[in-house]
Amino acid sequence: MSISSSSRIATLFAIILLLSGCEKFNLAPYNGADISDYSAKQFLYNVYMTENSEVERNTRIKTGYYYWYNKVVKRDFFSDESVESFFDGILYPGDRWSWMTTANEWIALQQGVVYGTFGASFGQAIEYYDNYDIKVRYVYPGSPFDEEGVTRGWTLTKINGTPWRQLSLNEVNNTLLYPSTSKSYSFTFLDLNGVEHEFSTTPAAALNTRSSLITKIFTVKDYFILGPSEKVGYFHLLSFKYSMAEDILSAILLFKEHGVKKLILDLRYNQGGDATSSALLINLLANADCNGKVFSFREHNDRMADLNSSQTVTYSEDYSLGLTDLYIIAGEGSASASEVVINGLKPLMNVKHVGDTTYGKPNGMYTLYFPGDNNAYSQYSKGNYNNLKYVFLPICYYNLNGRGERIPDTGLVPDNYRPDDLFHDFGPEEDNIRACLYHISQNTYLPLPEVTKSRGGRGKVLKISEENINKNYGISTINFDINY
Repeated sequence: MSISSSSRIATLFAIILLLSGCEKFNLAPYNGADISDYSAKQFLYNVYMTENSEVERNTRIKTGYYYWYNKVVKRDFFSDESVESFFDGILYPGDRWSWMTTANEWIALQQGVVYGTFGASFGQAIEYYDNYDIKVRYVYPGSPFDEEGVTRGWTLTKINGTPWRQLSLNEVNNTLLYPSTSKSYSFTFLDLNGVEHEFSTTPAAALNTRSSLITKIFTVKDYFILGPSEKVGYFHLLSFKYSMAEDILSAILLFKEHGVKKLILDLRYNQGGDATSSALLINLLANADCNGKVFSFREHNDRMADLNSSQTVTYSEDYSLGLTDLYIIAGEGSASASEVVINGLKPLMNVKHVGDTTYGKPNGMYTLYFPGDNNAYSQYSKGNYNNLKYVFLPICYYNLNGRGERIPDTGLVPDNYRPDDLFHDFGPEEDNIRACLYHISQNTYLPLPEVTKSRGGRGKVLKISEENINKNYGISTINFDINY
């Protein structure tokens, strides 16, 4: 099966348009010339977050998109409080998911641009292994660390010639997460074979990243226990981005071309993202028996019940894989749209969740902009964000699967628990991937790896900051298409 790049892109967007079903509505007018923070706070409170009868009398729309519109905390618009503080302050106290950001930060997030970075994600194998070494979780292709040959599993030992345990936690976090782009840093690592590597590098001022990290096919040459003709796909997806949905289609078409019917989908570091892209993936993974069945139901508050909607599988003979077995590696870094994929497909086909309990974000947001009049939305829909100032992402609905089951607030529990193996690169030696491959061949899981002294916690105990402790972690968003 061979499909040109241009026709693949055209097909991709045809599928996306078919699946999107974006809701249409009219926004309340406001003084579009006033983009002060006071105006932003007033608009946010009166239109997006609460029920406002006065606004409704003068417009054709309902107010109160926020799921807990009747539990919003009253706040003074006229105070000098920042918009960010105001937004956090009006949220229902039980809401740990809603967040907001600035225009520049939102645009960078959607375009996959990371500013001021060495291009690596760091973690510690504390759970199960009790190891406080700083390990590399993954490296972005084309990043400064990638150019130095750094891979998953490498162990950081020194920063600027000093053992990192002799530095303060703030110094370590600031170097790894918020480095200055105007100076060079030296690092010392131990690779997977224990060989020391020392190098100096400057963080990238702006790094363009993709949603897809790895796409490959495992055969008996990679893992001897597989059958002689067995082909197992492996797809590591870091995020769901509308602008990068082609990453999903390209991977699926590669697997389809090689006749892959068993797939390992790695979502362990996927915090979610665009709901249209996650729906696209679900449709391409599902088999023919799933056609027409509900994989997600969006349940709104009582004022927005007319927006309640079901998303059903659209099976395509030309593009859907028609899998017999789907293994999803997921854990505490898997949130929102990633959890919708697991929760939505489990009742419909043979899905095995391997790894750890997921993040626990059972709901979704509408992407709500300020300025937020209809003229502004018209420009945003054309990709013109020149006047955009703030983006609000309040929880607006809950995601249920076809059985009416919500994602638990505490996360989805795996079928086979396995800690994140930061001691191997992504491949058959990595414990989670190996467990999936072994189960495909033997229909049973391997025992958990032994914790040896070489993997035990050692030295000063410091826990570094990781991405999934950020309050903005976890996204499942829908963009509105405006009628005006």
